[in-house]
Parts: sequence; C-alpha cells; structure tokens
Amino acid sequence: LSIYIKNFREFKKINFYDPRFLFYAIYFFITTLTLNPVFSLQIISTLSITLIINSIIIASNQNKYFVLLLLFHPRFIDLIVSQTRSALALAFFISAVFLNIDKIYKYFLFLLSIIMHYTMAPLFLIFYLVERYRSKPLQINSIFSMEYKSLSFKRKFNLIFGNLLFILLALIANVLNLRGGNVASSTTFVYSGMWLITALITFWIFNYSLKRFSIENYLLILLITVAPVLNTLGYESTRLYGYAIPFVCISISKLSGLSMRILFLTYLFNNAYSLYKWLQFI
Repeated sequence: LSIYIKNFREFKKINFYDPRFLFYAIYFFITTLTLNPVFSLQIISTLSITLIINSIIIASNQNKYFVLLLLFHPRFIDLIVSQTRSALALAFFISAVFLNIDKIYKYFLFLLSIIMHYTMAPLFLIFYLVERYRSKPLQINSIFSMEYKSLSFKRKFNLIFGNLLFILLALIANVLNLRGGNVASSTTFVYSGMWLITALITFWIFNYSLKRFSIENYLLILLITVAPVLNTLGYESTRLYGYAIPFVCISISKLSGLSMRILFLTYLFNNAYSLYKWLQFI
C-alpha cells in the first residue's frame, strides 16, 4: 500500500513510457473524484474482481459455479488486494479472452493489459498461437496412437517454449530495472515443489484427454509451471500463481467425472497448504 501511495504522490514524475504510467493515470483520475487514494485502490480492486468473476461465469460450464470457491486462494486474494496493477491488467486480459465482443474491442483490452503490466505479453502470444491453430482438425482415437504421441510432444514443447518466454522476459525486466524484475524470490523450495506437483497432476489430467487443449488449459499449465521455475532461478514470480487461479476455475468447470474430482481436490489441497503458509507470515 505504501508503494502505491508513494508512486501516486510522484505520479507527475513518472515518464509516459514507464510501464506504470497507464495504471497510475487511472489511479490519479479516480482519486481526483474520491479525494482518497486508499479508497481509490479499493475501487480498482473491486473493478478487477468483478471483471474476473464475470469472465469466469461466462466461460465456465453451467451448474459448476462451485469452482468459484477456489478464488479464496491466498495467492489470488493477495493479487487482488495488494498487487492492484497486476490484478487490473489480468482483469483486462481475461475479459478480452472470454467476453464475446468485437475483435477491435478484444485487442484493445489486450493492448491495455500489456501496457499496464509486461507479464501479459507472453500470455497474449500464447493466446494468439492457440487461436491461430485451433481450427486445424484433431483426430485421435487412442493414447497409444502415433498421433497422440506426436500431440503430447507438441504440448510439452509448447510448455517449454512458454517457460523460455517468461525467463527471457524476467531477464529483460532485470536489465531494464523494471519493478519486480530485480526482486529476489521469497518462496521456499517446499512451496515451489508443491506447485510443481500440482502442475504435473494438472498436465497429466489434461494431456490424458484426447481433446485439444483450450486456451485456459494452456495458460493454467504454463503459469503454474513457470512460476516455480522462475523462483528456482531467483526471480520473484508468486503473482503468476494468482494469475493462474481464474484459469483453474474455468478449466475444472469443463471437466467431468473422476478427472474433475481429482483436479478439484488437488487445488483444494493447494489452497489449504497455501493458506497455512500465508498465516505464518501474518
């Protein structure tokens, strides 16, 4: 909170080309109306969670709104209430992905999200690539077929490619001295390991299916894989766990039977352990 207030007071010194400019311009404008910078942050947080929940409801299968319980994950709560700029960027991005709007508005929201926070850039690239190749037919009859093995290899390659994109982005952010790019990781090895196990279970559930990965599947698996990788390399990337939670909700809602129950229980355990770790710090 103190960082946001400090930057608010120094807003006029922030260069137009600074990646923080758009957010603080919005923040400054709202505060000219409310006359209360803390209340303005609460308004922005409320806008973010409203847009995100609206997108989840639109994208999720009906009668499976129990997945919204997963939004009580400490990482997501922390994203909304204390990483306001990242949360608003995610809200714009997820709205662009799932709202049924004209392309010009969709790509305008993508542009806003990328300008607001650079971590949206690789997510947009993944979205673009998935959308481009989604129309290609997928005919697989068995997990033992050569077609399935080829598809599984491509999925793993895409996951590695996405990880490399984020690592490159972290290196660039570090060189340019962008906030977050030069912050040391504060996550323990055990906590990162728990997320890696979660990622492996998630990938196994989705990869076992003969259906094509949807955009939420790709983004979910990428985010929960790359975050512990970046933490291992020494970069602070816990916000990526928060980014992943809305995609968790949408992905689980589209599953059924044993797969849905396994994945839902996996993230409930993840939620419980994360809450336990969170309470140790507050």
